[in-house]
Amino acid sequence: MANLIVCCFPGDEIALFGNAVLGKNDEQWKALLVCPDPLAGQSYEQAAGAWRTSCVELGVEPLKSLNLPFLPTKQYDWGELSGLIRPFLKSCDKVYVPDLEDVSFFRRMVSFSAARHATSVWAEAVSGVGDAIHILDRNQINRLFGIANQHYALRLREKRLVTQDFRSVRQYRCLSGETALRFSHQWLSTNTPDIMDDDPWDIGNSVFEQERHRLELAALQQLEWNTLVEIGGCVGAFTHRLVEAFPGKDICVYEPNAHFAATLARRLGQRVRVVHGGVGNLTESFDVVFASSVLYYLKRFPLSLLDSANRYFVTSHIRWYHEEIVGPVFLAAGWNAVYEHELLPAIEDFCCIPILREGACIVAHERPHAA
Repeated sequence: MANLIVCCFPGDEIALFGNAVLGKNDEQWKALLVCPDPLAGQSYEQAAGAWRTSCVELGVEPLKSLNLPFLPTKQYDWGELSGLIRPFLKSCDKVYVPDLEDVSFFRRMVSFSAARHATSVWAEAVSGVGDAIHILDRNQINRLFGIANQHYALRLREKRLVTQDFRSVRQYRCLSGETALRFSHQWLSTNTPDIMDDDPWDIGNSVFEQERHRLELAALQQLEWNTLVEIGGCVGAFTHRLVEAFPGKDICVYEPNAHFAATLARRLGQRVRVVHGGVGNLTESFDVVFASSVLYYLKRFPLSLLDSANRYFVTSHIRWYHEEIVGPVFLAAGWNAVYEHELLPAIEDFCCIPILREGACIVAHERPHAA
């Protein structure tokens, strides 16, 4: 069977996948185009036509252009997009997609959509260790230059293709469709309510997260309290350490994700009170409100949440969110920071891909005393 390259835009076949095609020119190659991305004065058919002739010159059979417009990303439903790509995956051996961490969100979305129905994908990979490395010699890279000059002069003029896109060395990482989907869903998306995973984001195995938990516990150990609510307890990685460190305390956990809440209740339901709900469902007050890496998922900071903290509000979020949102909120409300610690970023592996855990500002805010 043939290999399939999924091109997001014209030129991807030579820039992103030319190394693989020329490195395995004894294999059969086919290509699918998602978005022709026509330039000013160019029709969709003309843009797709340039892609087709480029593919043929590269030795790749162009199957079809889906002719999708280049709209703002949120205008596309990834499930619908994956349905359009799915029919072309059936008769192919290997499926090549753009880097799952490509700077273009649209390319990432195309890769995500292809992985949804693929047994495995070969993703172009800038970072980490690839499973296949293809090195082009001068004649081969000049061949790609020639195709670009002949068929994509307009894209070169508009900087849609640049010289840095053509590299003599490219690597491709083979991931199961399930793993690629997990990475895209959990690391690149903020749509957490439908994640069903007993160890999302590899929290339970992350050295960085274990250090974060240690520092968060250190903050709580500086405070005097009897009741605490954890906002967004996920599957209970931190909650477990919390009940071990404070066995005599009254702890409640709110978690909006149904699967996470059920997992948390199964694991720790005998030791904490688990509520399937989010910030909007919280009507009680506690000595401490604890929120770690959850508030930035909300469209706006829930100011009413401050009313639920009788004495302290402990936050643990990435630096930019703390400086731009959390800090100003508590400063304006007159709360005092009684504990502060910054956890610096660290690189870790997630789904065989290196990621940056972006650090955290861990702060315990004390409610201002009544005059």
